[in-house]
Amino acid sequence: MKVDTDDNDISDYDEDFDTDGLSNGQEYEIGTRPYNDDSDEDNLKDGDEVNTYFTDPLDVDTDDDNLNDDDEIYFGTDPNDPDSDDNNVLDGDERRSQKFIHKVENEDCAVTEVIVSMEATGNLQKTTTVESIMNKDMLCTGVVGLVGEPFSIETTSDYEKATLTYVIDKNKLGDTEFDNLMFLWYDEKKDEFVELDTILDEENSTVSINTPHFSKYMLVDKKEWFDAWKRASLYFQDEYEPLAAAICYDCSGSMSGNDPKGYRKLAIDNFIDSMTLTDKTALISFEDEAKLVSEFSDNKEELKGLVNPYFGGGTNVRASVEMAIEQLNTVQHWYTRHIILLSDGDVNININLANNTVDDLIKKAVDNNIKIHTIGLGSGADNQKLKDCAEYTGGQYFTAETAEKLDAIYKDLSKNNHFDLKTLPDNDEDGLPDEFEVSGLVISNAQIFYTDPEVQDCDGDGLIDGKEISIDDAKSKTVTVHGADGGYTTYSTVVFKYISNPNEKYCSGNEFDATKHTLEYDGETYKCTKCAFSAHEPAFEDSQILNKDDYNLMIALNYMLYKISSEEVTYYKDTHDMYILQLIGEIDKIRQKEEYNNKYSFSDSDGRCIPSILESDEYKSIYAGSKCDIIQETINESNYRSYNYWYGNGQTYIVYGIGFIDPYLGASLFWLNDITAPETIDKDNGQMLIICMSSFIKNFAYIIGSDYDFEINKSKISGDKKWERDFMYTMASLCNDTLANASEKDEYDLQLGDTFVYANYGSYCVKCLEDPNHEDSLSYGEKREHFKYTRYRRDTVWMRDGKILFYHRVDG
Repeated sequence: MKVDTDDNDISDYDEDFDTDGLSNGQEYEIGTRPYNDDSDEDNLKDGDEVNTYFTDPLDVDTDDDNLNDDDEIYFGTDPNDPDSDDNNVLDGDERRSQKFIHKVENEDCAVTEVIVSMEATGNLQKTTTVESIMNKDMLCTGVVGLVGEPFSIETTSDYEKATLTYVIDKNKLGDTEFDNLMFLWYDEKKDEFVELDTILDEENSTVSINTPHFSKYMLVDKKEWFDAWKRASLYFQDEYEPLAAAICYDCSGSMSGNDPKGYRKLAIDNFIDSMTLTDKTALISFEDEAKLVSEFSDNKEELKGLVNPYFGGGTNVRASVEMAIEQLNTVQHWYTRHIILLSDGDVNININLANNTVDDLIKKAVDNNIKIHTIGLGSGADNQKLKDCAEYTGGQYFTAETAEKLDAIYKDLSKNNHFDLKTLPDNDEDGLPDEFEVSGLVISNAQIFYTDPEVQDCDGDGLIDGKEISIDDAKSKTVTVHGADGGYTTYSTVVFKYISNPNEKYCSGNEFDATKHTLEYDGETYKCTKCAFSAHEPAFEDSQILNKDDYNLMIALNYMLYKISSEEVTYYKDTHDMYILQLIGEIDKIRQKEEYNNKYSFSDSDGRCIPSILESDEYKSIYAGSKCDIIQETINESNYRSYNYWYGNGQTYIVYGIGFIDPYLGASLFWLNDITAPETIDKDNGQMLIICMSSFIKNFAYIIGSDYDFEINKSKISGDKKWERDFMYTMASLCNDTLANASEKDEYDLQLGDTFVYANYGSYCVKCLEDPNHEDSLSYGEKREHFKYTRYRRDTVWMRDGKILFYHRVDG
């Protein structure tokens, strides 16, 4: 073998093929790759790690402090000291003041830069991403008053708070004034766009917010935004009367006898639960004095958490009613106003309708359009006064002999006074109230949709309108607009759940054709961003669809894919992705078999499971390789089978392989293993001739566990067939490699019915990957040198009853 294969007077040992500052010999000695200048892929050349930074070129984090070596160089910390500043905090856990700048690609966008500034762990240049979601997230894209583009911002760094800054090109603001810019944050869990306190710096053309989290953010013209909500609320307040109820509940000492088990809380909680849409409730307890437990709120859980009846002093009904009237006068004029008063004792209000006596306090309630509903609990309640208060104000009066009856009374009050969308007329039965179809369906981004109340499916996409905009998750929205004088106005309306546009046929409506939809993947399901279509990831359906052989094969291929993808050290990096592509392609082919048509939910118009990669240019390119590539001879149905069996006969295991059948190869393996081929094959007694492909040899040698002597005596090779002699030497070369996973093999006794799946990924010349003209540059006599750079990968997975026994890889 030549010491200087390229005849440049420098030995191969002293050459530096990858120009990383280490000779080939040095790379061999320390275990790095001579054709990869960064063996551990930490963005530092192997030579720099060894000679300059004194770090381990095979470990991305030499000092195990959770901060990669290149990041330590970036920050100026010591990559060989896990706590560079000796403050008992690992360098990787330290929060550092950092800034990440994203340049916006769209030149027409009014936002030119997105800047994230914060004290955080890790390196923001690696851990943080900013992505425009314009025309990807249709809800964010359609926000009323949008300025520029909406962005999704994510980070894996640990932090407490961050400053988010948008740099603005004022020449692209159009009619929007700089002072009207405002940030919105989209709370996906609540389907709500939240207005944020925005810091404006017109001199530097920046707008900023401080935030404790990242998600989807956008800028809007706040005048347009608030005007949209004002328009939406005007119709609602003219047509409907949401409920504002002040609940006054007695906590006097006598309640210890009338309600010892706390039925007041149960009844009030149930009333709160019945609140719909824009309803609001305030809570007032009273005994000697009245106490405001909660101002008006639409947060049911918070309200229920504040209801805690107790037993106190006297019964000051008057104080509670005064406080209730005061609270009700703070709500918008379109609300119906109600007081729900519960008492078990005297009522210190001067009212007697029989002699025309009415307390000024009760007259004040009437003047403010407030109805008082009263409940007398127990025998000690002043029921006549309670009844007169209700009658004079237009309210309802109830008596409850026991506290157990309170729940039914509060339910009656809820039923008679609450507004319910689902009870409104819906003539076309599309799930949307007719009146809202005509007046407008408001969604969370302030857009308003109008549909035909006599047509179920306005855009003819196969989804009725109520499936594209839903009332099931409808909620209230209240915005507060502050005026220049320091005052403010609030607007409320009903917000419907947006799924897709009921007036535009974005999707085909064919629920079986996933190709017609705009899909996002959540880790298990593909969901359309424009309609209600969804489909499971095929992997979650394989076990219910595939036959036994195909499912075993699927398990094995996925295991190979997992093993390749999870490698800590990447061998032959340039071909690594090709292995992955090939495996994914074979997985696709299984699911696309005709027998599985119309069975996967993620399928096309022909019912075929949609492939992950088969139709991609990236996949097709691996079959159009350079002259020295033999990828065309890679995985196919002749190279692997999931139905191959092992038979045992004493201590001898014999393999039967289905594939490229060649009895000469079987005979050769028999000869190597010093086995005499039986004249007859007796399956019942566990005998079967070894028939296999040449490229199986190493895997079988490993599994059979025979003690081979590969110092081949040429005289043993009979005949003059040159191909047979070459094949024997090839087998010897393959099998002389160290056999991996021997300890794993020893844990299993292979038995009848065990199966193997074998994948031969083909061979690649490393030099040809670097230089497409490599082979052309070689003379005929040099062709042999060409093969010294050839690399290949072969995997075998052994299985039993659909479970992995062990895995074997050949790298050469």
